[in-house]
Amino acid sequence: MNLASMPRSLDEAVEALSATPGALAIAGGTDLMVEINAGLLLPRAVVALADVPELAGWTVREGHLLLGANLTFAQLSHPDLAVLAPALAQAARAVGSPQVRNVGTLGGNIGT
Repeated sequence: MNLASMPRSLDEAVEALSATPGALAIAGGTDLMVEINAGLLLPRAVVALADVPELAGWTVREGHLLLGANLTFAQLSHPDLAVLAPALAQAARAVGSPQVRNVGTLGGNIGT
């Protein structure tokens, strides 16, 4: 397995994934790395998305809550966000150990 790229923008991420057929996107890696380490998944390469600012954070725009794919479970349970989405925050607090909550991402969980 190869680290194909560590993009710094969404455009760079799309370009890296397009340029490397068979590459998988990775941010926290809590699910993906378990499968790789168990030999269940052998990607040709990975594209690390942890530093893509367009995938980070959350905001409210025109009355809609927008969540970045790289939001960790710990960030999802933050009090400021919990006020807006209490069920989501409660679910995020129930995921795994503190270590997993600190690196596991919303996008990765949806992908899995």
